[in-house]
Amino acid sequence: MVPTVRPALLPPLMLAVVFCFEGCDAAPGPAPDAAVRPDDVGPPKRDVPFDVPPPRAFGPGFTDLTLPLERDAPFVIPAASREMFSTDELSPLVGDVDGDGRDELVVSHWPTDDSIVRGMPAPYAVYRYDRAARQFVRVAGARLPEMPPLAGILDLDGDGRDDLIALERSRALAWGEGAGFSQPAPLDARPSDWMMSSRILSYFLDDLDDDGWLDLLVATDCCRTPCTDLHALLRTGPRTFDERPDLLTIPQVSKPYAAFSARFAPGERVLMSVGWSCVDPNSAPVFYRSGVPDAAGYPRFAAFDPTPPRSYFRGEQLGFPTIAFNSPMAACADDLDDDGRLDLAVALNPVHQLFRGTAAWPFEDVTAAAGVPTTSADNGRAMIPWSMAFVDLDRDTRLDWIIAHGNDQTAWSDPPERFIGPQFVGAYQNMGGLRFADVTTALHLERRGQWRTLTLEDWDDDGDADLAVGGQQELPRLYRNDIDNGAHGVVLRLRGTTSNHLGVGAWLTVWVDEGGRPLRRYVGGSAHPYVVHEPFVTVGLGGATRIARLRVAWPSGAVQELRDLAADRAHTITEPPSLVITPPSRHAPADGRSAVTVLITPRDLAGALRADAMVDVALAGAGTLAGPAVRGPEGWTARVVAPPGPGTAAVTVRIDGVALAVRPRLWWD
Repeated sequence: MVPTVRPALLPPLMLAVVFCFEGCDAAPGPAPDAAVRPDDVGPPKRDVPFDVPPPRAFGPGFTDLTLPLERDAPFVIPAASREMFSTDELSPLVGDVDGDGRDELVVSHWPTDDSIVRGMPAPYAVYRYDRAARQFVRVAGARLPEMPPLAGILDLDGDGRDDLIALERSRALAWGEGAGFSQPAPLDARPSDWMMSSRILSYFLDDLDDDGWLDLLVATDCCRTPCTDLHALLRTGPRTFDERPDLLTIPQVSKPYAAFSARFAPGERVLMSVGWSCVDPNSAPVFYRSGVPDAAGYPRFAAFDPTPPRSYFRGEQLGFPTIAFNSPMAACADDLDDDGRLDLAVALNPVHQLFRGTAAWPFEDVTAAAGVPTTSADNGRAMIPWSMAFVDLDRDTRLDWIIAHGNDQTAWSDPPERFIGPQFVGAYQNMGGLRFADVTTALHLERRGQWRTLTLEDWDDDGDADLAVGGQQELPRLYRNDIDNGAHGVVLRLRGTTSNHLGVGAWLTVWVDEGGRPLRRYVGGSAHPYVVHEPFVTVGLGGATRIARLRVAWPSGAVQELRDLAADRAHTITEPPSLVITPPSRHAPADGRSAVTVLITPRDLAGALRADAMVDVALAGAGTLAGPAVRGPEGWTARVVAPPGPGTAAVTVRIDGVALAVRPRLWWD
């Protein structure tokens, strides 16, 4: 069953909301990727017809830059066949692999042979976008550690250097060091027994316990008991993660293609195990929400169903009782109508399921009214959606919808009357009012193939989103956004200090002009199979050439404002720190004498110290406050003295009586 999530209007001090998803117990069931599909040979009927204005001209649209990869032919890729049970996956990843401050493109190849199972490293190829030549060139001599297929190249620990994360647990992490990487290491320092689920399918980054550090939500291939399909790994040190299976109550295991987390309503974080049940889709949970924290302040998550009774997937077109029947494969969330609430899309087979955020559960289903509940392949059969993203492709101030379509494993062996055949990436322009129009052909994204993953990047730093699409049995496709309609935009990247360092869970409010209606954007709202990447936000400005005012509601609860940001470029926004922990490792000896200091700096909207603030500090757990926070020239300092034995403590800071949403955790060793 699938819960529907609705975010509420932003309060002045925004508390980050996150999806928490759980695994379910499962016994041996259908073959991997065996999705339940409807027997009808055409797309479901749209039961709410509407008229939309014709799409505006897009100029060149997207330019395909894949030719250099095709000439290099970096991999031996078996030809596709109707008898395939598994496929080669070729995922495009973006990150700085040589430490020079510029991102590269890494194509990670997940072959169908058993080389990965036998411990052989996955092949890869590295490219760089040459801005002068406006094309990709192979990076000669690029060397990465020998690892399983890569899932992401991103800064996991906030030290400013990108790290590697892979789709196999025993060699999952390689930390960035200088111009290279450390030797691959297991995912957590003290691994628990994952039984049959060591094959990782997806990662999601979020601060699951609200301590200001990014944690990992991990989805694993779990179709046998005993195993767990969702794993919450909390960061416990500069480079350590510990699994906390007690955070999730998992009634039945599933096979999640993706893990997802976001905060949709005040005080409630929601996780998703985005997948299908290996046992009984009638009782498989997909959504989990946070409840009352335990005595140590850690969250607890339990299954619930926020989907409305008359959801599209339950309608006469399909008639499936739960969202798990439709094999959820990816999810994305953002504010499509700028009402301050998160809207949620889920890739179902074959439905583009869209929920509108409301003030309370359940969601409102708007799939049919949106106008693109499915998209048909050349033979008229509905394609299978995989990765999704909301992004303002044409910079007209409205978030568009892009969806990669491709076969699941079972579809490759379908009989001729059911075979879908080649599929394509769908692009859907937001026409306002949560209505969309198919503009795939106008944007030149209609190349036929089989596609599963999406990666967004601004290769040429011009303030719009470029695109890389992962392929099955073929190379990824690389597209540069050359839409030319006279509109402008910006790319915004966040760097948290008190909040998690990628700003996941932050809300952005953008005034294109001071007197206009604001736009709202959410940071970190996409979950895909196989790949994870650092989030960034695209904001279309229409004909404007500057942002008049930008407000950032950080996950910490701090609010920051900036003004007069130029269009057609990327901006990095850094959070003025409200809390600084010394030592930054947050660890100290459990000797009854050592101390950790907490510097509290209340800020105004411009980031300046507020000397008139009232500051209070409280401690939950082991250790003792040496006294009230003491005012100094840089802010207020609190001193926490270690206990005589090991333990942890969570620090709560109140500024003018309002608690920060981040509660840093300290460890006594």
